[in-house]
Amino acid sequence: MRFSLACFIATAVVAALQWLPFTGIFLMFLMAPLWSVVLINAGFLAMIFEATMGMVPRWAMVIPVVYFGGYYAEAVLQHLEVSREIATLESNPADRLKFDANDAVINVDLLGDEIGHDLIAFYHVPAVIRGGIGQDGLADVYRLKPECKLAWEGNSSTPSPNGFLRRSLNFDPCIAKHREVYSGPIVNIKSAEYGEKVTDTVEADRIVLTSPDRNQVTIDNGWYSPLSWFPMPIIGCGLNDEPPAWKCVAHFNRDRIPVLTPIDGVSGPAAAVARVLGLERKA
Repeated sequence: MRFSLACFIATAVVAALQWLPFTGIFLMFLMAPLWSVVLINAGFLAMIFEATMGMVPRWAMVIPVVYFGGYYAEAVLQHLEVSREIATLESNPADRLKFDANDAVINVDLLGDEIGHDLIAFYHVPAVIRGGIGQDGLADVYRLKPECKLAWEGNSSTPSPNGFLRRSLNFDPCIAKHREVYSGPIVNIKSAEYGEKVTDTVEADRIVLTSPDRNQVTIDNGWYSPLSWFPMPIIGCGLNDEPPAWKCVAHFNRDRIPVLTPIDGVSGPAAAVARVLGLERKA
């Protein structure tokens, strides 16, 4: 039996065993869905070698050429499309929302932790609330510690915001948390929890900013998902949580390119929010 044929047969056998939950659950823990990446690519590469050596008919070389050539042609087209969309998005003028950092505070939801962190660390927003105001009128208010601000402005050896291991309001040693009463104006920032799959190459969600006077600005966020540069055909099954089910898939792996790209160390969503609010980077 030719090596290429053995690879394809092994792929089919492993896929069939994964389809059965009894055997599939064990194969899932052995990372069996990734075995097809090795087996299928090895099979097509072996077919090229076998056709070159005369072990199979010469015309058989057309099959792997179509596989690899077609894949890379589609991958290039998708990455070019993503590049054009990113360039178009960056060239579009941003909507603006009236914001006075000395009069209003920013409230981020639990998913906006990184946005709140970067607005304080890089733009020196005086205060950020996380999670809203409770029924008792108290809120978790985060502020930049004065000693950190002075150190960064004086170009001290104190670590800069770029040196933080984790972009988090709670874990950043230069951001202080206070539980206090707040009753002033608030700019709310709401992040979508789950992206909506628009196409195979775009997974979109939204960041919605709402000013105290109820004006809103929506920022497009999410991920571009073009084909990865190396063909990774994934065939396998796994346990789905909601709803509970044994789910099988067969697809090529895709890259994840953020719609909002980081700018000078600032996360893409935070930079986009700062642009809407008219904030200038301080650190």
